[in-house]
Amino acid sequence: MSGSGRNQVAINLGFTLLKSVFVLLSIRLADVMLSAQMMGLVLLFRRQGALWSNLVQLGLSQVLLKYYTGSDDPIYRAQLWNRVVRWAAVAMLFAALTCLVFAAPLTPWLFPTAHPSVTAAFGVYVAGLALGFIANSSWLAEFRFVESNLIDWLHGSLLFVVCLLFASSADLITFSWVLALATIAASVISLRHFAQHTSYRLHKPPSSWQLTGQERRYGFTRALSAYADMTTMVIGPWMLRHQPAEAAQLIAAYIVLRIAQTLVMPVAQVLALRANSRLYDSGREEKRILILCAIVFVFAWIGVAVYYLVGPWAVRWWLPNSSGGVIAILNVLMPYMPGICLFYTLRSHIEMRFLYPWNLITLVLSLSVFLAATVWHGQTNLETVVAASALMFSVFYGYAICAVGFQLFKIRI
Repeated sequence: MSGSGRNQVAINLGFTLLKSVFVLLSIRLADVMLSAQMMGLVLLFRRQGALWSNLVQLGLSQVLLKYYTGSDDPIYRAQLWNRVVRWAAVAMLFAALTCLVFAAPLTPWLFPTAHPSVTAAFGVYVAGLALGFIANSSWLAEFRFVESNLIDWLHGSLLFVVCLLFASSADLITFSWVLALATIAASVISLRHFAQHTSYRLHKPPSSWQLTGQERRYGFTRALSAYADMTTMVIGPWMLRHQPAEAAQLIAAYIVLRIAQTLVMPVAQVLALRANSRLYDSGREEKRILILCAIVFVFAWIGVAVYYLVGPWAVRWWLPNSSGGVIAILNVLMPYMPGICLFYTLRSHIEMRFLYPWNLITLVLSLSVFLAATVWHGQTNLETVVAASALMFSVFYGYAICAVGFQLFKIRI
């Protein structure tokens, strides 16, 4: 790998380790500083925020990554960025106003045990996260990994940790509004900084709002893909929303499963961007993606073995109040971690390489398996949701086999 490539991966890996530590720290602080009821509601607030913001941003962040990085025309890139930001701003405003105006009827579906004011704050939070996706992709498209990781760190865990440290004694309504306002402020500041860095604020494209048909189709399918991806992390806790403490345990277990994924994504993301970019040899980068798949698969199974040796002790240290339930969930789900890791090793590359939404189809299939399993069991409790989650994650193994097989066949040809 070239020196610049190694630097890009090193920056991404360094920030990923930092973000992973802060994610674990945030859950530990929530476990220690909040009641079980409030912890469940706060984690559900954040997890559902990530879900709906992926849909609200309309896939525009993925449009930037594919078409901005793939173009060598600076005028087109400037016009595309302006159009994306304008569409995103309207979508964010719509989401915030919807949650504000319809807070009362939406609350039973989102947070049945909370006050409607929490749903109003949720709309602002969703808008802030969605705008943050645009900011993150803007910096990524310029291969500015420090700035992209900073906004991702803020939204992923840092702002949450700060709120826990300074507002944990507040009620749920106040806590939600503080987190929501801080999130949208961070996104706006990041986008403003990007505009200053590129001088794109000076451009007034003649077609200020119009995206091409291909851009719209690509963005729409990728919005659904991102939404379906986050749904795999939310559907189980959402089904347990009337039992916030059990929902929190499931969220914590999911986070442990995806820690390995977060370590894979920095390298996979760099290679996918380079394979799609006009600046690099796509064939060489695709071979590196396959090598990464082999390394990830081996080390993921080593990670599974390590969990069964020392994992329960580590979870008890991490979550002194919730460890029992989390360990029971992880004992069932941990063997599916290698499949999850392979899916996310390939996801970014498949997303940018093909116009056809293969990731969306895989995610919809996995969610369908989850829903079929819950219907088959005929009841919604923690045991049923965990069993359904195991079947859902097993679909990722099939995806990985097909995707790796296709890449090997392509290289041989």
